[in-house]
Amino acid sequence: MSVMSYEEYLDEVTTLLTEMFDMSEEGAIKLVMRVQANDFFTKHDDIPAMRTLERAQQDAKTIFEMKTRQAQQAKAVGDRTANEAKMAKAKAASSARGAATGAKPAKKPSTEASTAPANPWANGLAKAKQKD
Repeated sequence: MSVMSYEEYLDEVTTLLTEMFDMSEEGAIKLVMRVQANDFFTKHDDIPAMRTLERAQQDAKTIFEMKTRQAQQAKAVGDRTANEAKMAKAKAASSARGAATGAKPAKKPSTEASTAPANPWANGLAKAKQKD
């Protein structure tokens, strides 16, 4: 196993990203720079034995998988946000239609106990007893 300089190692990871995952060179460079800024390669700088071709292949795969996961998470958040925006828009449109037609919003059912007798005949019976 031949050990590369830190710069050679970063170049190798960039090249592998373009070859293994069909990324553009510009995209691969930006991705390597981003993970480098997030300290992904800190140990590689400190430990020369980590800068091998085999390790570069592993790191290229790991970096690409991280990028893919982040893209999927961002899409999921975007989808959820879009759905929430659609629901809010529909609710606003419904409220606006009600206001334009003069319709009153539907009342929520009361949670208070009803004062009416459970048996409607009981009311009549009570009135009959009062007359006696």
